[in-house]
Amino acid sequence: MVKTGSRALAFALGCVLAGAATAAALADTSAGLIQLDVRVEAARSIRLVADAANGGLELQRAGRPVVDFTAERIAALPRQTIKLTQKTGRGDETAEWSGPLLWDALVAAGVIEADKHAEHVRMVLRARGRDGYVVTLSLSELSPELEGKSVIIATQRDGAALADRSLRLVVPGDRRAGRAVRDLVNITVE
Repeated sequence: MVKTGSRALAFALGCVLAGAATAAALADTSAGLIQLDVRVEAARSIRLVADAANGGLELQRAGRPVVDFTAERIAALPRQTIKLTQKTGRGDETAEWSGPLLWDALVAAGVIEADKHAEHVRMVLRARGRDGYVVTLSLSELSPELEGKSVIIATQRDGAALADRSLRLVVPGDRRAGRAVRDLVNITVE
């Protein structure tokens, strides 16, 4: 942590804008103490926001290149509709969600191989929203040969498109919707 005032703050902001992976600064200003501790991949984050604004999604298997899965590719997959009642801060809410199965998107993007069942039991995926919210699922939960849970990449709620062409990860069976990810932008399989 650098403690040299506004120069450190300017340096850290410059690093972020230049695409540095980590920047940190501590500045003493007349308004008080400001701490900046930023851990970003600036160029990647900018691209994620742009892709999400276009209704797209980044899919990746760890150690392999990212696949930009466009809104058109998502729309071309078979759709599923599921009706869920889940507990929220406002009480129980029931909604009908529509979109392709996450499994189908991962297979179509070439991120996983559908017939490698032995791999699926030891793999997990991380789904990340634009706001940085991250959840995990076991790939064996999704595999039709194992649990076969109908996790979907929702593009619609109650028959209407989600705002701003955003995507939402919807996990049936979760009573509190803790693994629902709003503004889904990235899924990485490990």
